[in-house]
Amino acid sequence: LRNKIERGQSSIVHQLNPTPYLFTASAAYFLVGLYALSQHPGVEPFTGQEYLWSIRDGYFGEMIMQTLKYGGLWPVEDTSILPFTPQEWWWSLRDGYLFEMMEQSAKNGGLVVDASSANDFVLGYNPFLPEEWGMAVRDGYLSDMISHYMRNGGL
Repeated sequence: LRNKIERGQSSIVHQLNPTPYLFTASAAYFLVGLYALSQHPGVEPFTGQEYLWSIRDGYFGEMIMQTLKYGGLWPVEDTSILPFTPQEWWWSLRDGYLFEMMEQSAKNGGLVVDASSANDFVLGYNPFLPEEWGMAVRDGYLSDMISHYMRNGGL
């Protein structure tokens, strides 16, 4: 006991060096994730920020199980995200639901719709290319293009 007291805690740290164990666990976790992703195409791997949120909000264990089982977040339903057009942003400001729209935009990146009905919405939606904006400025129809962009978000 006196010998251990003389050596102090520094000797315990040298005896139980966590670096090899941590490296082995990290490598095993990474390889299991790669294997799971190869077995389940279409699965979205979790980001570092999502891991931090899971620790903060208390669902880290469930997230680890999803990662070990599928390699990430298994898609629950077949949905599609449509970006909001400038006209829709204007309507939200005018009609008083701007904060709800900002929340949906931050949470989902746009309007969440079923994939079957998304084809009806997306049909004909193409954002303008930078070359098209340049041609509008050059050829003098910029105001028409801005009007069309505000109304439809593109072509």
